[in-house]
Amino acid sequence: MTSPVGLDVAALLNSLTSLALATGQFVSVSGHEPASPPAVGVTSAIWLASIGPAKKVSGLSETAGLVVFTLRIYNPPTTGDMDSIDPMVGNAAAQMIGVFSGDFTLGGSVFAVDLFGSNGQALAAKAGYLNQGGTLYRIMDITIPLVIDGVWTQVP
Repeated sequence: MTSPVGLDVAALLNSLTSLALATGQFVSVSGHEPASPPAVGVTSAIWLASIGPAKKVSGLSETAGLVVFTLRIYNPPTTGDMDSIDPMVGNAAAQMIGVFSGDFTLGGSVFAVDLFGSNGQALAAKAGYLNQGGTLYRIMDITIPLVIDGVWTQVP
């Protein structure tokens, strides 16, 4: 099965994973939502969250795509000083938002990271907790909305 001309989810996922690894913030970065507890230390996982049309940049002959990924940052609150957990997770999230803001075309592979949500969801991070495999993790989920030109052709 082939991807639409303008949409290659595997390539987008690889690009996002490479960017996260390059920051040096994470012990590991996986390209899927893990079913079991991740490694010890600050880790992350990236997965596909949704695919749909991008309203603001679509035209009369082509529909642009809005492909949203989730990047989750994990840190078990049982490691180190409890007061350092939120700053560690928050700093990693802020650095990733900076990476996506600084390279908002992902090296020319997308039209744009939808920084302000003009097509729906904005680039944003939200903190929380996740109990996985009996371990409680402090997490931060980053929503990464990518706009891709000409994903679908409109045929009258």
